[in-house]
Amino acid sequence: MNNENGFILKNILICVALIFAAVAGSFIFTDHITQIVLMTIGLIFMIVARIIETLNIDKKERCSYTTFATITGQSAKTDSNGSTSYYPVYTYTYAGKEYTTVSSTTDSTIRKRIGDEVEIFLNPDDPEDSYIADYQKTIQLLQRVFQVIGIILLAAGAATLFL
Repeated sequence: MNNENGFILKNILICVALIFAAVAGSFIFTDHITQIVLMTIGLIFMIVARIIETLNIDKKERCSYTTFATITGQSAKTDSNGSTSYYPVYTYTYAGKEYTTVSSTTDSTIRKRIGDEVEIFLNPDDPEDSYIADYQKTIQLLQRVFQVIGIILLAAGAATLFL
């Protein structure tokens, strides 16, 4: 198992342990079910925030080289519900070689058009491993939103538990 898989597995095991502790706690404190449910949902939000943060940290460590790319197209992907999402295709040059990559993040919040130049980060050891800087900021915002909601729900559940 490589270091990246071990890191993700460790975080998954921590999340499973926290969920197990929350469920066990709900059986112990059955007369405070609303509070336990609030705390459990808050904990789940915090776990999701932690997973997002972990993946971001890992990607930032790998992709340390900054350059610019040009949006050259869009890739449409339709899910099982028939909903279509569009992912920007961007092209960049590194060490004299041209790379074209489809973003793993949909273009629903940040509207980039074909021909736009964007800042990207790439892995110097594997130049095909890259991401658009603007999209990473959106993912960080999502992580913070999950974290704040988790803290609020956890605190509300704990506060009402002791009142």
